[in-house]
Amino acid sequence: MWNDFLTVPSLAGFVLLPENGWEALVLAVAGPGCGVRSPRRSVQKVLPVVVTTAGSTTTTRSVPFTDQDQEIIDDFLDEYLVAAGFEPRPRGYDWYLRLPNGIASLDELSVLLNAALAAEDAGGHPSQVRSVFERVIAKLYTQ
Repeated sequence: MWNDFLTVPSLAGFVLLPENGWEALVLAVAGPGCGVRSPRRSVQKVLPVVVTTAGSTTTTRSVPFTDQDQEIIDDFLDEYLVAAGFEPRPRGYDWYLRLPNGIASLDELSVLLNAALAAEDAGGHPSQVRSVFERVIAKLYTQ
């Protein structure tokens, strides 16, 4: 399925998805007609690390985001997708979604999906989330 997502040079009309299981599931449910992929951007990332000692002294420093960090994220995404009944995504890509008509932002889409999960008291397992997402996303993309 993931290989059916086009790799495109122009990302006009698409929003970059955060790297988390929930957003990966949104894209998987929406399907290749609603998303694309692009080779992962080589952006130097740093992470803030906050350390608080017993004496309540707090210090913050930045550490580089490593390939091992990315592997951990990718492993989590794969586990989440597999638990929802999808195959793992190919690695090394940024993933993008074309928002449904009438939805202005990824945040707005998230609000709708969260409301549907709460209304159906779906639970938090990825397979339960998937079934709700399938109903809501199918409706949104046919409007």
